[in-house]
Amino acid sequence: MLLASSPARNDATETPAAPRGHIAIRAATAGLLVGTLALCCIPAASAETIEEAMAQAYASNPALLAARKELARTDEQVSQALAAWRPQSSVTAGGGYIKDFSGEDQTTNANSQFSTTDGPTAVLNLQAQQPIYNFYNGPRIRQAEQTVKAQRARLIAVEQDVLLQTAAAYLNVIRSEALLRYGIDYERALQSSLDATRRQFDLGTVRNSAVAEAQSQSAAATAQRVQLEGALATARGNYEAVIGSAPQSLVMPAMPGGLPSTLEQAIDEAEANPNFVAADRLERAAQDGVDFAAGQKLPQFLLQGQLNPQSGLVMGVMTMPLYNPILDPQMRAAKVLVGQRRQEMEGQRRQARQTALAAWQDLQSAKGQIGAIEAQVNAARIAAEGTGREYGFGLRTITELLTNQAQYFQAQTNLIGAQQQMRLAAYQVMAAAGRLTAGDLNLNVEAYDPKRYYDRVRSKWWGSGPDLE
Repeated sequence: MLLASSPARNDATETPAAPRGHIAIRAATAGLLVGTLALCCIPAASAETIEEAMAQAYASNPALLAARKELARTDEQVSQALAAWRPQSSVTAGGGYIKDFSGEDQTTNANSQFSTTDGPTAVLNLQAQQPIYNFYNGPRIRQAEQTVKAQRARLIAVEQDVLLQTAAAYLNVIRSEALLRYGIDYERALQSSLDATRRQFDLGTVRNSAVAEAQSQSAAATAQRVQLEGALATARGNYEAVIGSAPQSLVMPAMPGGLPSTLEQAIDEAEANPNFVAADRLERAAQDGVDFAAGQKLPQFLLQGQLNPQSGLVMGVMTMPLYNPILDPQMRAAKVLVGQRRQEMEGQRRQARQTALAAWQDLQSAKGQIGAIEAQVNAARIAAEGTGREYGFGLRTITELLTNQAQYFQAQTNLIGAQQQMRLAAYQVMAAAGRLTAGDLNLNVEAYDPKRYYDRVRSKWWGSGPDLE
């Protein structure tokens, strides 16, 4: 609504009749008021809340589902490392034909030949090996466990990204819908001003240039409305891509609770940012990687057994590499990786603090703007209404009316933009602290347990898992 109708006068005193242009503007304004009231009367019970949209994205977003599969795949690294302590066995079986060219009978040998004379022969040999102790598998297990913890933190980061994208898509649809409503109101108001100007031109009270000016602004408003329709279609498409379904009736959400009260608190909480946590775990895994590389240069102890139809053998064995040219480069690379991971961890620390700082400043900026913009909207509305009445009586020019109408439309645009930015910045502050998760938001959805698959496969001795999905 750009112009508000004046209250009806019930005075007994006769008042001058308003010019026809003023009557047209008042009629258009009344229609816009009815339309605005109709929009306000839509029942909120059927609206889709931002929490419902987040719950749907949490349960169905492909990026988040893929990250959960990535975590499950990483869990298997621990199972692989633990499997190195378990026995390994193999069997060798074969058959063929033997021919003695020496003319002497064959004697039984360690290859367990069932036939020792000319003719068919078969071989069967069973071998087993049980590790007793080595210096590298313990660090390998610790490295795998730290990698799993890093991947869990990455999963939280992906979850936060998805929920933040959901919030942005949700708020963008609300903003785009509001802008389109304002654009339609603005277009109608300018059309009413154009109609009034044409009538005044027919009466000879304005010149043709006034009609051209009103017509130019009306055409521009129409083009702007078409652009806003396209922006809304894009926003709705992005919403469906992130959340998985088309938006229904959306409502402007309230501000999320539990936000930090000061900038210092927001920055301190950034230490819990999942990207920083993941980088910290990867640095620890790299340190275990150094121990793993060093352990391969030390002795290892194991039991070996062999069984065939003629004999059996069990013995303890110690092996130690005397020279392996691969081990030293692996050791050097592992040490360099620790330095790399430490720098990456520090980079993530700084990035988390900077993200918290930027989000906090955006939040405070939007909060500070809203009060002033609300006053601007109210003043611009009064100015547009007053100028519309005065223009109808010939007291204002068409330029003044169009300027005030444009200022009112721009003020409405600024207000919905600030409201959107304030809420989005609040969610960004929560994400910087690692608290934009389904659990922290109390979403009505079954929470994913990152340890469920890990606990199931960590000590599993056999089984190749389910079929491919």
